[in-house]
Formats: sequence, C-alpha cells, structure tokens
Amino acid sequence: MVVLAVAGLLCLSSCKGTTEGPQRLVAALVARVSVFPTTASLTRGGTAQLTAEARDAADKVLFGRPVTWASLDTTIAQVSSIGMVTGVSPGRTTIRATVDGISADATADVAALVVSRVDLSPLTPLALVGSTTQFTATPRDASGATVSGRTVTWASTNTSVATVSSTGLVTAVLAGTTTITVLCDGIPSSTTLTVQDGQSGGAPLVFASDFTTALGNSAAAVSDANKTPHWNDIHPDADQLYVVSAAGLGFPSTITNVLRTRYMGVNSADVKTINQWPEPATGQSQYYRLYYRLDIPNSYGNVPSPGHHPIEPVPGACPFEWEFRIGSNNDGTLDFKVSLPGTDYVMRLNKFQTYRYEWAFKNRSATGSYKFEIRVFDASNNIIGWNGTFTRINSTRTLAADDPTVTVSAPCMRALTVGSNGPSGWESIGTTAQDAFSYHSGVAVSQVGWIGPYVPGEHP
Repeated sequence: MVVLAVAGLLCLSSCKGTTEGPQRLVAALVARVSVFPTTASLTRGGTAQLTAEARDAADKVLFGRPVTWASLDTTIAQVSSIGMVTGVSPGRTTIRATVDGISADATADVAALVVSRVDLSPLTPLALVGSTTQFTATPRDASGATVSGRTVTWASTNTSVATVSSTGLVTAVLAGTTTITVLCDGIPSSTTLTVQDGQSGGAPLVFASDFTTALGNSAAAVSDANKTPHWNDIHPDADQLYVVSAAGLGFPSTITNVLRTRYMGVNSADVKTINQWPEPATGQSQYYRLYYRLDIPNSYGNVPSPGHHPIEPVPGACPFEWEFRIGSNNDGTLDFKVSLPGTDYVMRLNKFQTYRYEWAFKNRSATGSYKFEIRVFDASNNIIGWNGTFTRINSTRTLAADDPTVTVSAPCMRALTVGSNGPSGWESIGTTAQDAFSYHSGVAVSQVGWIGPYVPGEHP
C-alpha cells in the first residue's frame, strides 16, 4: 500500500500530460536591474550601502538572484560583495551591479574633507632653555574626525625665545614667551609657549640635604647632621626613617643616599627644619627642590590622598597654609596634589619612579602673599608638569588658569617637613607582607631662583 501511494505521487508530479512527456520549471529571465540609491555621497573613508533589485518582463521582483558589484574606478571608491561603498579619494565614479548579465549603475561622489579646526598639542606648553619639545598638529573636519594627508606650516612669533622646525620640533632658546602657530588649509591654530631658565642648577641655597652623612637610622644619619644647617627636628617611629643607598631607585647618579620612609599604618615619621633661614623680604621669592619616589604595592588597592601630606611646612607651627598630598592607585599611578587655601590641584604621575619637584612662592607682597608655581621633571630631566597641568579637584580648571594668590606666614616660610605625615586613611599600608616606602633626597631651598638639578656638594 505504501509503495503504491508513493508511486502515485511520483506519477502526479512527473507524469502529468503523458502525451507531452515530463514538464520542467523554467526560471524567469531578468529583464532589468535597479540600484538604490542612485547616488552615494560620501567622504574619503566614509561608507554608503547600496542595494540592487532585479525584475522580470512582467515587472515582478525576482528574489534570491546573486548580485555582482564593481567600481569602475577603485582609486575613487571601492565596493564590497554586498554593495558597501567606501570612499577612497575625492572624485566621481560609477558603481555597477550585475544580475544574470543585466547591469545597472549608481554614482559614487567622494567629497574632499574640509578642515574645520586644527588641534595643537601640548595645549599649555612649558619648556626650559636648551630643551626641545615636539609639537603635533591634528587637522579635523566639522564632525571632529581626523583629516589626514594635509600639509601644515609652523611658525614662532618670537624666534629669540624659541624656534620651530617644519615638523613642529620646538627649541627653547631664551627665557620668555612666544606664540607657536600652525596653519592648515587656511585654518590657523596657536598656543603660547613659556620658556624658563633653571636647568643649570647651582643657585645659592639657604638649606640643602642629600643624606650623605651616613646610612642607617641613627639621629646623625636621618638628620644629615654634617650639613649646616641640617634637619633640626626628627620624629621617628620604630623603623620608619632609614637612610639607604639610592642605587636602583632612579635618582640621579650623583645622589648616593636617600631618606626612606617605611609606611606602618597611621604612624607618622618625618624630619623637619625649623627657623633656619629668614622669611623672604617684600618682592623676593622662595624656591624649593625635592627628589621624591613613592613605592606602594598595587595590591594595597586605591589609597586616598586627603589624609597624607608628605611634604609641607612644620605641623603645628603654621596653619597648614600649603602642603602636598599623595594618593596611591592600584593601577600603578599616584595622585600628586598641591593643596593651597581653598582647594587642591592634582596631577596624575606614576609610582615606582623618581621625579624632581620644584616649587616656588614668588614676589612676596607687603602683607605676606605670594604667587605659587610648581614644576615636575622626570628622570631624564624633562619637564612634564607645571601650573598648566595641575587641575582643580572636580574641575577642568588648571592652577595656571586660576593663578591664586597665597598668603603664607613667616613660620610656614621658615620651615620644611618631609616624610610620612598624618596618613589617615592609610591604615593598612605597611602592615602586610609587602613593604611600602617613599624616598626623599636632593632637598634644597633658595631665595634667589630656580634651583635646577642636584649638584654634589651644593649645600651651604
């Protein structure tokens, strides 16, 4: 019964019309092809999707027919196997779709990108006399996309201060300011470059310490007692203060010893110098220099900065009119904060690296107020931070833009403290198997000018 039923079905499908033999299905022929949209307008690197539709002589849409795509000029536009057109260069070309030998065309118009602005980097540059800085110019269109392949022209408005090459390499010549300009397709952009002196070192000092007296945690070693003047107030706690070799820590090769602070929870340990130099007279300034490195393992996690101030005047001797705060992050970075009356300014740096910090309170007024400046240098003596790179907490405003006037009393100007001070919120630091340390050396104070790199034997 089953065999007979199947045979009957086969006969119904293939034996119909026995006088004419088996019938075959004949595919409808493609009569015409259409492409949508008929024009694709795009820019270099931009894309547009085209579709093709095939119809028979009765104008019925034929589905499932393969489409072959081609660009008649691939130097202007290219097309993928699914009809995606990509602009290559300005111009016009034809995009052709073919189905069963029948073709239809669309036009691809590739427009030239128009430069709307030129982004300059760095935005707020600072350089030292004799140094070079590579500037970059990035042309962008109205959408912010990069426009490549364009020629830019560089210039310096004051070549006695700094010159700029055809590739944007700026050479600082003399202290002062100049405007670095760039021009691309008639669109200008500029930034003000500040050139400072201070790379040479050797400014007359009123205080210096490089911890060369001895290694260890004796009072003589920690206070660097062979210097005159020296640290005259020591606040040790257990093994928190120790003078060790600078080898392998990234300090300048001429610095042989450093003061190591071992973090042990909320305990503080520091060295202070109190009342060992005069307050700057009206119109005069005070300059500081310190090499500093923070080694806090990333495994400690993020450790906040508000409670830890390793560089400051003397606690209790003045109302904390200024200080530097430190935060440690689990991604290997640190937050270095300039804490001034009213707000903090922060710059993100790296742990496990040595930096040279220089800062100044400049041009004392009759009421004891100053302007504040800071500079940060990497191990290669390149300037990487200044007032223009420190941003106000929870803001994009910079210290340079705010340019606050800071009132500093005589006790704060006549004292300096370095170490581990008031590290509230750091309770776990130094209490696990991995030690956490900070390192200090090359400390110096001048009332003449920027101190610059460490010079052996520079102490008074």
